[in-house]
Amino acid sequence: MDKLEVIKEWFVFSDRDLASAQHLHTTMHPVPIELVCYLCQQSAEKALKAFLIYSDVMPDKIHNLTRLKEKSMKFDVSFTELSKECSRLTPYSSQPRYPNEIEITEGDALLALQDAEKVNAFVKSKILKPKNISMCGIDCDACSYKIEGKCEGCRISAAKGECVWGGRCELHDCAAEQKLPHCGKCKQFPCAKLEEWASSENPERIDNLKKMNEETT
Repeated sequence: MDKLEVIKEWFVFSDRDLASAQHLHTTMHPVPIELVCYLCQQSAEKALKAFLIYSDVMPDKIHNLTRLKEKSMKFDVSFTELSKECSRLTPYSSQPRYPNEIEITEGDALLALQDAEKVNAFVKSKILKPKNISMCGIDCDACSYKIEGKCEGCRISAAKGECVWGGRCELHDCAAEQKLPHCGKCKQFPCAKLEEWASSENPERIDNLKKMNEETT
């Protein structure tokens, strides 16, 4: 099974946990709030671990969402947006399963559902639907240079010859000269230069390009 299939399988389980939580919350009376919160934590945990697998990291067997979020931030600093959600969901990994461990209200359960939905959608947006991919496969929306306003995104800045590291981008210009939408369409993909750059920075770029090829075939 290739990596993308493994990631999709993790999302199947994440979606199942979230759907189960939503079903219990809307159909059972009284609402089993402890179980709802536990399933929400499990859904978010599996989504975050899917991203780490996407980033070529085997996730640790831990349930602390804050730690998983911090590991994810090494590859995409925008995961800091999930700080509050991860902090709120983490205690539900074990405490709701035992009597008198934690006091949970129906309001907590509703918030847990909202948090899990946000984590799930956020991670999917990073893996399944990259929005702003450079010629060489970098997700510009996740790049610290763009987030900090230092770069407009590779397709804009590189086309102007204004790369953040100075000068022109060899990979961008190569694809542009061949009138290719991105490096993934090149007959030499992945070329030695692309593999060299991926080995030192943004290793997920080659997988991004492969996925873009799959979406257009």
